[in-house]
Formats: sequence, structure tokens, C-alpha cells
Amino acid sequence: DEKNESSSSSSSSGKGTWRADVISGPFKEPPSKETCAAVRICVQELIQPVLKQMEAWTNDERCQAASTLHTLIILGQDAVVTSESLPRVLQALMKHVSDLEDPSYPKVCQTLRTIGCLLPVGSWIEHTLRSLQTNAEGGHSAWLVLLNEMVKGTPKGSLFPYMLKLSRVLSRRSIALSEDRPTRFFARAAMTSLLLHYDNNNSSAAGGGGGSTDG
Repeated sequence: DEKNESSSSSSSSGKGTWRADVISGPFKEPPSKETCAAVRICVQELIQPVLKQMEAWTNDERCQAASTLHTLIILGQDAVVTSESLPRVLQALMKHVSDLEDPSYPKVCQTLRTIGCLLPVGSWIEHTLRSLQTNAEGGHSAWLVLLNEMVKGTPKGSLFPYMLKLSRVLSRRSIALSEDRPTRFFARAAMTSLLLHYDNNNSSAAGGGGGSTDG
């Protein structure tokens, strides 16, 4: 598909690219520049009430808030970073990944993959790694879920400058050998996603589609 192919052209720059397979939701292709520009002007004011709504008691309200946040990430993109809203967004999403049966969980994960896909890697990875390094043992699992989902959405090659740092944090004793079972589980999941990211990029560079994906 021509649109999908063109969307991956800047994957090595660390900037986001459009991946319809990751983003889905209400947009089948990138929204117009005019639509995005209108949202970016006031993205900070729009995000704050949505984050508040994510704390609502009812499932419907939380699901609606997660869906709206997903749309704001798509339309706001870099403005979410420059408005300094991203740390608050990540903090809010972190609170909603502990319960896999929460109805908002799928949309929260989709929003995280969209952040990985569209926002510059450096804008979210440093905050996430810092949170993983400063939390006490047993307080890592939610941030590992965030990391795993955002890594799944990243464009090919965009994680390479961070691979060593990521590996070091994930192999820390307090994470890899934690007595907390969810922490160990999600650490392995995040490391698996990193390896897949690396393997997929190598396969693409080596064969242009001719390489095996087995194993």
C-alpha cells in the first residue's frame, strides 16, 4: 500500500511516522494539516479535562476519555511535547494499565502505541526510564507496561540510539530479578518487544522482504 509505504520514510530520525496498523481508531490516514494546526494551538487546554475524566468512576466515562486522549495525541503530536503535557499524560495512562479487565485498558494501550508511533522517541523514553530507575522495587510493573506498548508502536530503527540504555535498565536486578511477579513478566515482555524491533529492522535492511521471519 502506497500510503503505508510513504509513512515509514523517516523512521530513523526519531520523529514519529504514520502507521495505520498501529494507530487505527477514527483515522484511516493522516489528518489534514489544518485540522492538526487547530488542535495544536490549544492542546494543553484540551488535554487537562480529559485527564481528569480518566479518573471517573464509571467505565463509560473512562473509556470515552481514553478515546478522546487517543484522538488528541493523533492531532496534537509534537504540540503534546512542546506544551509539556506529555509527562502528565504518561502518568495518567500509567494508572490505568494495572487492571487488564478494565474496559478502558485496550484504548489506553492503543494510545500508548500511538505515542510510540507519532511522537519523537526521546520525548517519552527518558521520562519512562527515569520512572523505572527511581521507583522502589515492586513499583515498576505499570511503567513496564507503558514502555512495552510504546515500543510496539515505534517506527523501524527509531530506538537504536536508546537500545543500550534500555537494555541496562531492563536488566537491573530490581527489575529483571524482582520478587514481584508482574514486574518480571512485563520486563520480559518489554525486552521481547525490543528484540522484535531490532530483528524487524535488520530483516528489512538485509533483504527487503526476502528474509525469513521464523524464530
